[in-house]
Amino acid sequence: MWINIFIIMKNIELTEKQLKSLKLFSYYAKSHGCDETTCSVYLYSDGDIDEYSMENWYCEHGSTRIEGYEAINDIVKYIMDATDYGDLMEDSDNSGTIEFNIDCNERNLDVYLFENVKGTNGLSTIYDVEEEDSEDLKNFFIEMRDRGLTEGSVVFDGGGDSGQIESYLETKDGNVDIPAGVENWLYDSLENFYGGWEINEGSHGSFNFDFDKKNIYLEFNEHTDETESHGKICHIQF
Repeated sequence: MWINIFIIMKNIELTEKQLKSLKLFSYYAKSHGCDETTCSVYLYSDGDIDEYSMENWYCEHGSTRIEGYEAINDIVKYIMDATDYGDLMEDSDNSGTIEFNIDCNERNLDVYLFENVKGTNGLSTIYDVEEEDSEDLKNFFIEMRDRGLTEGSVVFDGGGDSGQIESYLETKDGNVDIPAGVENWLYDSLENFYGGWEINEGSHGSFNFDFDKKNIYLEFNEHTDETESHGKICHIQF
């Protein structure tokens, strides 16, 4: 999902030497058959940048790769420092991309900022324990009530194509191991409620047991990763 958040462009002045380097690089790109070329620099959530991505420029549709060199790499670094891109992003923990686009014919450089914004989408449902449910689940409710417990929760977390539901129930009196049959029921219920809960960005949440009401409240939080465009943050004519 894309969200546009446009901001005021930074007025950045380059030296004559830097402008000449941009002009020479545009000639270099045109010698490779490129009318436009783009470099996308990846920004990590810890504030570091992907140095390798800074050295790679691509022509239209990514059909041709042009390797950057010291002079153009230094200009990219200079502009990144001058734009204070970290202050423009909504959350310092978010990753993102700064895109440098050179129009080799018009001889201009446009710089765009994209931010990867992580969030959650909350969902929920209630399972009533019925007579037709598994004996393991029904017996577990009976056992917990016999222990004097009224409630407890089992948490889960998944992402990157792997996920886990904890094998114990958290209660006010400490953790209680859950039977394998109950654990299997939780996995099946979670998969039926949200197939792929452990894939890509993943999800987290909890199964909240109410032993008096004989139900289970599933609190589910889908992890989201949206790209916000801050628009053009710099324009340079050379």
